[in-house]
Amino acid sequence: MAFKPRNQGKDYKALQTILVNSRLGTDNKALYDVIKTLVDGAGEFQDGLSKSFNKDSDKIALSSQVSGLLSATNGGVESNVYFPDVIPINNISNISAFNTRFLATSKVVQLSGKLSIDTIGFGLAEFDLKLPISSAFTLEEQLQGLINGIGTAETFSGIGIVNLVTANAKFRFIAPSGDTFDTRFIIIYERAKV
Repeated sequence: MAFKPRNQGKDYKALQTILVNSRLGTDNKALYDVIKTLVDGAGEFQDGLSKSFNKDSDKIALSSQVSGLLSATNGGVESNVYFPDVIPINNISNISAFNTRFLATSKVVQLSGKLSIDTIGFGLAEFDLKLPISSAFTLEEQLQGLINGIGTAETFSGIGIVNLVTANAKFRFIAPSGDTFDTRFIIIYERAKV
């Protein structure tokens, strides 16, 4: 539903005809010229306004605009929960994903969530996390992430970057030992241009 200007039904041509047929043009030329200019200007304004708010050119319904139901690609915000696919790459025997919340605008996506990670032993550990909204990454820096984990007696912190081969988030950390770690992570990345 497109916006419709008020008083769209006014017939300015009829007003022009009434003005021409009146004796105002001969009785008071100055007043006639002022009124004619106003009527002509209002008609031109109305024509221009009607063209500007043509329902065929308005791509976003007014009801959606007013109620804040714009999609992320049209200036709104999208928020949802998903269960990400996680793929162990190195020094990880098992990963369990929990609810992950994401928030997306037209330019960036931010997500945060919880994982349970079973590491094999001390050393570099890596895994991929599938993103809820894809992007066209060309640099590792187009995604930033942090991860923190706590095990039975030890903790770790790590970073998230883009895996340019899979277009997933790739987390890397030094596992202090073979243990089950309760972890939290956050990611922010550039959304593909739509």
